[in-house]
Amino acid sequence: SKLGGEVFVKLNWSAPTDAAWVLGGSLKCTSAHDVMLLLKSSDRTAHDLCEAHKLCAPTSSSETSNPSPAHSWVLAVRKWSNLLPSGEFRCFRGSTGELLAACQRDRSSHFPFLADQKESVLQLLRDFQRLNLSDVAPTKLVWDAYIDQQRRVYLIDLAPFHESTDPILFGWEWLHEADAAARRRRAGHQPHTHPHTHAHTNGHTHAQSQAHTHAHIHAHTDAAQPPDTSSTAPTPPHAVL
Repeated sequence: SKLGGEVFVKLNWSAPTDAAWVLGGSLKCTSAHDVMLLLKSSDRTAHDLCEAHKLCAPTSSSETSNPSPAHSWVLAVRKWSNLLPSGEFRCFRGSTGELLAACQRDRSSHFPFLADQKESVLQLLRDFQRLNLSDVAPTKLVWDAYIDQQRRVYLIDLAPFHESTDPILFGWEWLHEADAAARRRRAGHQPHTHPHTHAHTNGHTHAQSQAHTHAHIHAHTDAAQPPDTSSTAPTPPHAVL
């Protein structure tokens, strides 16, 4: 009741997005039964509980078989919000701290207006990362954001910069190469005229987005956090964060 009777649930890293079908295609839970049904039906949840710890580097031999409290599992319960899919983005921060790439989270939809908003969206995401995530460890990180119609940016989630995280419209081989290129630029081994943030909107091939600045734009209806419940498409931005 404290969260309004409608919630979104996830474990440490993964949300049970693969099991939305058991609730009619949504991740919105309105009872404890919904929560348990969703979690028990999800392969992503099973991976978090049974496999995810194996991807962590153990600090001791005993920790390999016995997860420490630092690696305990957490059920996060958030107030449900109706988000516009076109406003959700997955962002990739490399080892230099640069925003390497960003993409819409909805791989199945095409939002034509995002192509015209690419530069302003990238600037909003860069500014948010610089102002709010500069002290967040580790440096290499994947983070999800939501931009509302007032051009405000919300942090939705954090994930490891690792093949276990869905790269959406990118590939991990390309992301690792982009990170290596950013390190070379930082070391002064090649010219660096401006940040090479890569962007990709669904509906364009990866080769078509290989300009100096790329913007991957990703959307996902089932993340829940910011108080944006509008059902209309966002208008072009008139302000910068």
